[in-house]
Amino acid sequence: MSVSPFSVQHDYEVQAFNQLRARYLMAEKSRKEEEKVLKKAFKNDRRMSLQTEGEAKGKKAATLKVLMRVFRTAPKERKRDCGLDEDERRHLVDDSDSDEISLKQALE
Repeated sequence: MSVSPFSVQHDYEVQAFNQLRARYLMAEKSRKEEEKVLKKAFKNDRRMSLQTEGEAKGKKAATLKVLMRVFRTAPKERKRDCGLDEDERRHLVDDSDSDEISLKQALE
């Protein structure tokens, strides 16, 4: 390891470069912090706008759900009111597969 009587730290060009670099790094740090603050503010604004938009859509969706519930139940009730008692309907449901035979019986 060689020992030099001249240290680079004492060179005026190196000192000027180090000062410029320090200023640049401080400027970059402040720029990044400002960018981070702006991104956070943008996220919060977007979240709030989406939330208010979602609430507005939620009210519309709630009314649509109520209407769809009414329209969905209406055909079911019409099917139920076909003039049959509950026992007769149950008998029809139970007898729907009565004419079918099992696979084993069919293969024998």
